[in-house]
Amino acid sequence: MNKTVALVGKCILHRNDAPFADPNVDIWSVSELLSRKLIPRADAMFEMHLREEWDRPDAHKDPNYQTWIKQPHPFPIYMNAQYPDVPACEPYPFWAVAQCLQTMWWGEQRVKHFNTCTMPFMIALALLDGYKRIELYGFEMSVGKYIKQRDSGFFWMGVCAGRGVELVLPASSRLVDVPLYGYTPLEERE
Repeated sequence: MNKTVALVGKCILHRNDAPFADPNVDIWSVSELLSRKLIPRADAMFEMHLREEWDRPDAHKDPNYQTWIKQPHPFPIYMNAQYPDVPACEPYPFWAVAQCLQTMWWGEQRVKHFNTCTMPFMIALALLDGYKRIELYGFEMSVGKYIKQRDSGFFWMGVCAGRGVELVLPASSRLVDVPLYGYTPLEERE
């Protein structure tokens, strides 16, 4: 295992800036990027949607996705359950990953904070696997339904920082491109 993993999302803004040619960096992608040949390689793929979502013919831009995912692949496809018709399926180790948050409570329940998107699942597994550096490409979460995904993404980015894991975003990323509150004059924030 390499010490660095690059997580690659669907946002075209900087998705292709990931270090695909660097054999010292593991590449993890989200669903459909490989089936549509939008990225050249991945060492793992994540399909965290419920089966009724990913197995619908109209669920993806790739009309062959359902056929592609059910073929053998040389990398694991992390999924929310074991699917015998997906040869590369690797059930996501949810409960092992959830243990990463032993000390955070919401009332009587431990916080899991994986709502609304795949990126937090990817970051949490990278932490569990012991990566020392996590790079994010193709994740912006700045429009439409993706705005609701930012909180969970930021939460797990903060977990990285709290654990001393280096988190790297491309210079073109707008995820953290915000004015510094309390130090930036109002006229510069607009």
